[in-house]
Amino acid sequence: MGIFDRLKDGFDLSDISGIISDLQKEGFDFKDLLNGDFLKQNTNFSGLDDLKNKLGVSDLSQITKLLENKDEKEKADNVINDNTDFSSLAEMLKKAMNK
Repeated sequence: MGIFDRLKDGFDLSDISGIISDLQKEGFDFKDLLNGDFLKQNTNFSGLDDLKNKLGVSDLSQITKLLENKDEKEKADNVINDNTDFSSLAEMLKKAMNK
């Protein structure tokens, strides 16, 4: 089953870092996923740069590392919880992937 089949059929939040890693291998760009419309509708972030700054990453490709490190994930989840309609980074990404 390909990565896009997994996304279409739905997925468990615990698999999000694996899915993101697979997407990055296929050349996926987070700018397409977390575009201005999505951020405007679902977050308080002014744009991607604001999101990256608040998450403490210089590049969105580092999101996988945030999700895999317990302490970093907790910090990122707090940022997301405080600035979006979502309780966690994984939940926000899942919503963006399902659009």
